[in-house]
Amino acid sequence: RRPAVISLGLRRGRRKLIYEDVLEVMQLSTIQNSIVGGLEKRGISGGQRKRVSIGLELAADPTMLFLDEPTSGLDAASSLSIVHSLKKLTQLGLTSVMVVHQPRWSLFSLFDDVLLLGKGGRTVYSGPAKGAQRYFQQLGFEAPKSENPADWIMDIIAGEVPNYRIPQFVPEMLYPLWELNAHVVQKSSRIDQGQSQSLPSDDWRSMVKKLDEEWGLICYKQAPSAVDPKREGVLREADLLRLLRSIRPAVGEDEEEDDEDDVQRALRQLLTRIAGPSALVCTKTEIREFLRGLHGVVAED
Repeated sequence: RRPAVISLGLRRGRRKLIYEDVLEVMQLSTIQNSIVGGLEKRGISGGQRKRVSIGLELAADPTMLFLDEPTSGLDAASSLSIVHSLKKLTQLGLTSVMVVHQPRWSLFSLFDDVLLLGKGGRTVYSGPAKGAQRYFQQLGFEAPKSENPADWIMDIIAGEVPNYRIPQFVPEMLYPLWELNAHVVQKSSRIDQGQSQSLPSDDWRSMVKKLDEEWGLICYKQAPSAVDPKREGVLREADLLRLLRSIRPAVGEDEEEDDEDDVQRALRQLLTRIAGPSALVCTKTEIREFLRGLHGVVAED
């Protein structure tokens, strides 16, 4: 019987540690002896009740937690506090999956990955939360500086935001666009998770400085305003080809003819990666963002 008593003691000790950790992480230590309350009798606040509900699930020490709108009905500060607490737990190995409506950007950016759905539950984006804004910008949507990016993305999915590259844009176009770009986003996600090293910041700054110095010489300045709304010039495939040939080592005529098809395919892929699918040109801003995101695949690019 002694082993059973020791085992029971260990289980009790472990449970106590779990309870204490849950109280600490969910910021409930100061109210652990308070009455929760309800509709009939007021007790702790709504945000605290929500944390208690989550804490009850965490007390079972799960490896995965599913939450349906854990921030609904709460103010912005309480919502952010709850997601911050769950973020701490994910850093300890817990997987947290939740449905969230209309989050503020500071909350949205806490997620590692997001799945954005359009009408009928079809995917329009699935990948790193911090890469969502850039993805839609590359599709041709202009993000207002003063607007919450999360709200802006929801407006895109609802068809409320115009696309300067696709005048006849409708939300249903987001589904095939995602199917075309999913592999690019997923590849970038794997790189960001540490499978390769980021481009050193000094190298990135020097590349951007060189781009700024040479931009006036390499860009095409006669593009229509619909393509170049900021009127700072763009790069077409022909301009990219001329630029790459200017820095390419000299080769024989026969070798150059053999490489022509490969060069055209590479140019098309490069333009797609810089500016998105179906893009005919890329802007200076898009090139800067592309350079910022370069990792260990520089040689491939």
